Amino acid sequence: MDEYSGVQSNYQSKMQSSRTLNDVCELHQMNYVGFCAVHQELVCEDCTDSEKHIHHSNKILLLKAAARDIVSKISNMTNELFESNDFKIRTNFRAMIMDFFEFLHEKLREIEREKMKELREMFAKMNCDDLSKKAEYLQRKQCQFQKYVKDLREKYNQKKYTRIIENTDEIKEQMDSITFHQQEIEQCKKDLEKFKNLNIIRKDQKSVEVLSKVVSQCIKVPNVRLISEEKDILHFFVYNSHSMYKYNIKSSNYEVCRIPVKIPANFMSIETDDGRIFISGGGEPGKARKTCYEFLDNTLIPRKDMIYERRAHTLTEIKDSKNKSHIYAIGSSLPTESMNKCEYYDVVTNTWTSGPSLNTKRNFHSSIAFKKYIYVMAGFNGGQRTNIIERLDTFYGDEWNFIDVKMKNYTKKWVCLEGCGLYTIDSTKILIFGGYTSSERKSRDCFMFYPESSIIERINCKTASESNFYQRQPKMSSDGNLYSVETNSLDIHIFDINTQTWSVLARKDIGW
Repeated sequence: MDEYSGVQSNYQSKMQSSRTLNDVCELHQMNYVGFCAVHQELVCEDCTDSEKHIHHSNKILLLKAAARDIVSKISNMTNELFESNDFKIRTNFRAMIMDFFEFLHEKLREIEREKMKELREMFAKMNCDDLSKKAEYLQRKQCQFQKYVKDLREKYNQKKYTRIIENTDEIKEQMDSITFHQQEIEQCKKDLEKFKNLNIIRKDQKSVEVLSKVVSQCIKVPNVRLISEEKDILHFFVYNSHSMYKYNIKSSNYEVCRIPVKIPANFMSIETDDGRIFISGGGEPGKARKTCYEFLDNTLIPRKDMIYERRAHTLTEIKDSKNKSHIYAIGSSLPTESMNKCEYYDVVTNTWTSGPSLNTKRNFHSSIAFKKYIYVMAGFNGGQRTNIIERLDTFYGDEWNFIDVKMKNYTKKWVCLEGCGLYTIDSTKILIFGGYTSSERKSRDCFMFYPESSIIERINCKTASESNFYQRQPKMSSDGNLYSVETNSLDIHIFDINTQTWSVLARKDIGW
């Protein structure tokens, strides 16, 4: 009998030995009628009049209500276990191994047939039985938890409330089993890590490096989906510090994350559609960096360095024609060779690839994804402000194109807005708001850009104060409003899309 069968057998024997219960109070020989929330015990009618319970009669629940509460709690605990990010990352180890080999096939198709034969021979000698048993065991455990909750619900529907309330030992065993289950998941992850160290093709170092990257990314990078709570979290990093702030829009609370890496000036960060946060580049005047990190578990995890050193650049996420996520790094204030350069990051493979160069040098600019395009606007063309807009077709284009911008009749000449905020309102238009019009003056003006017709229109609303949103990614909350942190004041500007009006949540009222 292997370890996992033994654990399962031991657990089942405990379940079978659970004590038989009855519905009668041992002290008064009367049927139970309620449950005391203070003393966590069943009570009969005489118990409620006793000295022990008479002073908190309002804390005595009907059997049905107490049983419903317990069923709800155990159901929620189980659901949270299986729906939590940590569990969802890689609970299905069968799928994980399938992804591993699928990705191997994609990355190794250029390796010669003889090398692929050597790879197959190596895997034929590997003993994957233990991992398969672990995966199957973890799946069985998940089914057991779900069956247990189903049985509880059936007891509740059959009005067997006392059975539910008194089975605290059994419920504790379930929770202990869940804890053990989580430990097993972690152990499986460690076992899968061992794949990294295999010298798969001894004479082909390039192939070994490719495999190492594939394995590392398949196992270590979480496939995290943006959960509902994260949709209402607004984040920003503070340069020249070790701080990252998270503001909960729903609760109006904030959290300060202390991270070991000092955040440089003129960095850029981005939150992807699935809730992953990356930060890259930056540096003091005269300096720039290639570094790239991902924010995970309240720390910065190093990722592959960018190809070029960058500062005062932008990061923009867009999905390619196969719906794979790429993050484009665009422009820089230095070095000179980076000012018009573009590269993109594959979040799955942890690799950077050079992209088409801009027609103009760009820094302190803004960029945004719209359908299959990326638009770059405003900022500086090297050392001078520019109102030029460029566009890249990320599906089929291999070059950036200038956009011939048209103004609405009543819209004044388009003025470049250094550090302006951008947000795609819907499938037809992009909101432009705030930004510097000069080194001394920030704007309150708002514009609507219509990419299909290349028209820019001034709209009849202004930000709550003169504002600049450089390094700040706006976010649409579940309440339907757009939130963005002003770079200098750290006030939160709020845009109501329906009424096209702005309001502000002052920094002093937030407390940070």
